[in-house]
Amino acid sequence: AAIFLARNNDAVIGMLDVQSGKRPHNRHAGMFGMSVARDWRQRGVGTRLVRAVLERCGSWQDFCRLELNVVPWNTGAISLYEKLGFEHEGRKRKGVNFRGTPEDLLVMSYTWDRDFGNESDTKP
Repeated sequence: AAIFLARNNDAVIGMLDVQSGKRPHNRHAGMFGMSVARDWRQRGVGTRLVRAVLERCGSWQDFCRLELNVVPWNTGAISLYEKLGFEHEGRKRKGVNFRGTPEDLLVMSYTWDRDFGNESDTKP
């Protein structure tokens, strides 16, 4: 697990947390969540946080998958993830209840092609 913080002076303006699997069958993969303060959105904070987690996770031996869930109406976040190489994988029907009614979540992932035991990547 790792937590990444974006700060402006003493204020936290963004946060990203990533967790990898704990058992042998899922240690190769992780999931993250991110939040950026409203006044700091569309200013590159999210891009810097996601790039930092991709760099860190990309250095973990035998780690090859990072995934996230995002609501379909969060088009800014979806565009950011697509720009950084995340791909759409599916939809969790009624997967979250942020606004008083269950609604769908999109599943996206970033994968590294690895020769396990070797550190060879095919994605930048």
